[in-house]
Amino acid sequence: MPHVILFVCTGNTCRSPMAEALFRMMLPRGTMWLAASAGLDAQTDNPASPETVQVLAEAGIALNNHSSQPVTGVMLRDAYAVIAMTPSQADQLARHFPSVQDRLFLLRAFDPDVPQPAAVDDPFGGTLDDYRRCRDIIRKAVRGLIIYLNRTA
Repeated sequence: MPHVILFVCTGNTCRSPMAEALFRMMLPRGTMWLAASAGLDAQTDNPASPETVQVLAEAGIALNNHSSQPVTGVMLRDAYAVIAMTPSQADQLARHFPSVQDRLFLLRAFDPDVPQPAAVDDPFGGTLDDYRRCRDIIRKAVRGLIIYLNRTA
């Protein structure tokens, strides 16, 4: 049975869709992992930001059909792991959904070159280079996450 990795950010239009898409792209075929994303303050059915779509396209990933969604208790219950972008998001998730604490991680915790705790800063409203930096930070951390999952599963 597949295990869902849920990536969580604020609006589910930049960071968590990037993480979801990069995770999917980096996984080998036939893996037991699935990816999903949601936002703590997301509205339903917003597309990914144009900058997110562009920087993922530069990495060979099409993100044309993304539709934002808010985090729900059902999503959290069903997730094998919940991956937050910032310490404050992780704190908010743990406070409102205590049952998720043992499956809750910061994405950058999987980047061994970064002092902890480290956030994936929100590029929203920034330049295209800010989005590229965000994509590259997420890609490196997702690589570490996949290694971790494959070792612990």
